[in-house]
Amino acid sequence: MPTAHCVSTASGVILTFDQNFCLLMGRSHDNLTGFSYHRLTANVDAAESLRALRNLVDRAPPTRFKQIYMRPDGRLVSAEMLATLFKENDRIVATLSWKDEVAAALSPNALYKMALHVWHMYRCRIEELGPELFGDFVGAILLHVYLAEAEGRCVSVSEIAGLVGLNTKTTARWVSALRQRALISLSDQDAVNVQLSHQGIMAMERMLTTAMLPAG
Repeated sequence: MPTAHCVSTASGVILTFDQNFCLLMGRSHDNLTGFSYHRLTANVDAAESLRALRNLVDRAPPTRFKQIYMRPDGRLVSAEMLATLFKENDRIVATLSWKDEVAAALSPNALYKMALHVWHMYRCRIEELGPELFGDFVGAILLHVYLAEAEGRCVSVSEIAGLVGLNTKTTARWVSALRQRALISLSDQDAVNVQLSHQGIMAMERMLTTAMLPAG
């Protein structure tokens, strides 16, 4: 069961939240900031939701209640909320959990499938436009290294060069730049095989998760 976290004003205006809150609501980050819980709540639950928020007691143990939200595509999703009111700071701190197929979006298998899809689009773009009109070599390098690791393969600079349409020297310079940004590391003493750093893995997973979110 996935969980999400959100901080709002005491009146329910959303201030800050994590990526799972976007998944729960089926919206992008920009389409949630400044929203209120009331705007996201389904009409069938609007009155009860408002009553629950108004009944929160300042600094009391977390209060548990259910909420029903409506996503942009019209689907309803039921979530269980644990909320605490900090009246002096005008804040409600909430943790939400729900059962939903969207939870699969964060699974390693789902991220791998999205990476394959994005890589397919990269390849189609190179075939259609030619490598001279293909500018996102950094993204292509990171994506190929991510796929190689997910498949349990070692990948070399020369192999990456052939797949992204660059010569080996240019690819090596890009790899060096990515190493300086702590996104990539070399996996052997001969500096042949390339792997993602922890920071690189986290960055790729965030981007792939965002790619699975609705655009609206």
